[in-house]
Amino acid sequence: MARILSILVLLFAMCACDGPRTWPVEKFDAAVWRAAPEQERYRFVQDLIASGRLIGKRKSEIIELLGPPSYESKFPTLTYLVTPSNKRFAQVFMLDVHFADGKVRNLMVRGG
Repeated sequence: MARILSILVLLFAMCACDGPRTWPVEKFDAAVWRAAPEQERYRFVQDLIASGRLIGKRKSEIIELLGPPSYESKFPTLTYLVTPSNKRFAQVFMLDVHFADGKVRNLMVRGG
């Protein structure tokens, strides 16, 4: 059920803005993600969401896998900037990792 919800969230995010629909898809690699500048991380976002590999993980596991977040809100959400670097105009996209009961519930791309 959580995987289906994650896929639906991804599809909604892709329809809501032009960015993620046109992004290249690369298989997520934690070491490459952590070493990449924020503006290069967008390549892994679709695989990361579609695979469901983060669903059910705790905050400490997410930080170990993805590194420190770009922003952490009071709400149970970690935000990672994943801004594409090849855009004509400055657009900012973020990957939000939402928690419920201490575990990842879903992921969502926002921005534009």
